[in-house]
Amino acid sequence: VEDAPLFPLTHFADHLTLVIKIIEEHPKLDEITNQVDLLLSQRYGGFIAAEKCLDRAIVYYNNKKTLKAIKQLHKAKIQWFAEETLKKSLLSMLFISGCYSELGLTFAGKYYALAAAFIALSSSNDELKKLIAKAIIIASDCDYQQGAWSSFLDLVEIGLKTYLMFSGNEIDSYFYEEFEKIVFNITSLLVIIERLDKELFEFVNSMITKLNIDDWISEILPKARTSWAQVDTNQLWIKIEEQLCNRPFGDLGIKREVIWKELGITWKVIWNNNYHTTSIAEQFIAILQLIIADLAEVDLCLLQTTVEINIERQNTDEIQFESIPSNLGRKWNLIFPNSLTKEITEIKALQSRMLAIANTILSEISLLPITRFFEAINECFREGLSMKTFVANSYDVIYREFISEEIFNSFEKVKRRIPQLDRQFSIKENEELKWYDRPGPGYDREKINEFLENRYKNSLIPIKYTLKRLRKNSDFIKIVKNLHADGWKDWHILLSLANITVNYRVRQFPETQIKLEIYKDMFLQMMRRPESETSTPVPLSEFTETKIREVFNFNMISSVKIFGLECRQTTPDLEAIKNLLKIRYNYFDDDIEHSDPFMIEKN
Repeated sequence: VEDAPLFPLTHFADHLTLVIKIIEEHPKLDEITNQVDLLLSQRYGGFIAAEKCLDRAIVYYNNKKTLKAIKQLHKAKIQWFAEETLKKSLLSMLFISGCYSELGLTFAGKYYALAAAFIALSSSNDELKKLIAKAIIIASDCDYQQGAWSSFLDLVEIGLKTYLMFSGNEIDSYFYEEFEKIVFNITSLLVIIERLDKELFEFVNSMITKLNIDDWISEILPKARTSWAQVDTNQLWIKIEEQLCNRPFGDLGIKREVIWKELGITWKVIWNNNYHTTSIAEQFIAILQLIIADLAEVDLCLLQTTVEINIERQNTDEIQFESIPSNLGRKWNLIFPNSLTKEITEIKALQSRMLAIANTILSEISLLPITRFFEAINECFREGLSMKTFVANSYDVIYREFISEEIFNSFEKVKRRIPQLDRQFSIKENEELKWYDRPGPGYDREKINEFLENRYKNSLIPIKYTLKRLRKNSDFIKIVKNLHADGWKDWHILLSLANITVNYRVRQFPETQIKLEIYKDMFLQMMRRPESETSTPVPLSEFTETKIREVFNFNMISSVKIFGLECRQTTPDLEAIKNLLKIRYNYFDDDIEHSDPFMIEKN
């Protein structure tokens, strides 16, 4: 094409868009479209390439491939970011905001909507000023979907005032869609909160009165009340769970807690519910959501687990990030300085540090070897990840541009309680952001058979005579039956028995209690040494069901290495590792033909 100036490149790009409608997925399609976009930019300029990106984004979006649509929109946004086409760039950002929100990534969506408003506000173009209110209302809808309803009402008030400032007193057709959404959301909010918390309803109703849209609300509210009148509280709660990402008015109380699910991980971020901590905490969540969405189509071999991050602001000069030991999920403390970033160099340094922290968290819950993990991360950065997580300015700065401390405190968030807090709220996960459950990297059926043959052969070496003793013990026979009933294979049990036996014998040598390296070396030697009748006998009391199960859990860590994976957790999340091995590596299903080592009749 580079040597054929008369080749109809734009026509060919249109054909590629039609191909997407038909085949949707193909490993070469992204590569081809990237090459075409580059050639279009060279021949006609970036604006034409941006148009083609938008066309493809719309097709992907209509095909419910939202993540692919987002990638195309990011490319269009960058190509259009020029004075002549700035409006198109901002509209693509609002499209991006809506896409993230639909995926349940409401903080990423809110960031993009507020960033579009921020850019429009900074522009000297009066036509772009009309976009400010539209963008703020789209941001408010992200808060509504999140269940952050006091923040939603704050932004609605700001959005309506901004509209009147730049567009006059009447609601025109350009803004009408956003205005309809405001009325619908507020009406739904009032009906729901009236059922859940009468006292809070009275306060919220007084706050809504200040918006001066009572005529529209009062027209729809009676109909909404009637339609919900026949629904009991339990059914109402189910409907709320279907429509919202978190519980209604979840942004009230002394502590703010945000929970979402992404790539099989339950993310939980907690902070003191004040103005300055909220701005930085929401920025961190937005960055996390943007990064993970960008990595959603990359198999990082992530554990299905819970990540809990406690965020604070303190009198400190630097960001402090500390891991809290846990065998169930991952926990961190993240402390930001009290001082607010103002200079662009400070803002970018803060942004870089947040990206690094996000990568650290992901690396701990990924079992990919660290080199392969960073290859995947670096590839995303080469494709513009840093530009996706920093738009116009940092979230913290943009947030404070539109939401003052006075507005934040006007709802008296800390003094009020979350309605129905004792009722469990079910967090949903978007289909496009679900955990990878396909066979994991490194899983090969032929290699597994070889691995199992070695497991049976090698596990028997150090327990030949111990096993004979155990077979005669009725208590041990009951343990084996219990383990089989729980789905254990014979090789699982044999491996635990070998480890218990060898560990007991190694501990009899005093020097192994002093140096870990000596212990490891001696352990490996004894695992390979055939047991004889004169070997140190191991008391049968060592082979309890509890100990066998405990040893098995730690054996799983060594099994991770067999698949070419790597656990970097100092306190391993054993349940999550077990779940990954079970689902992605058939750890509890794979077996080979073998003689019964326990001579037990199986059903």
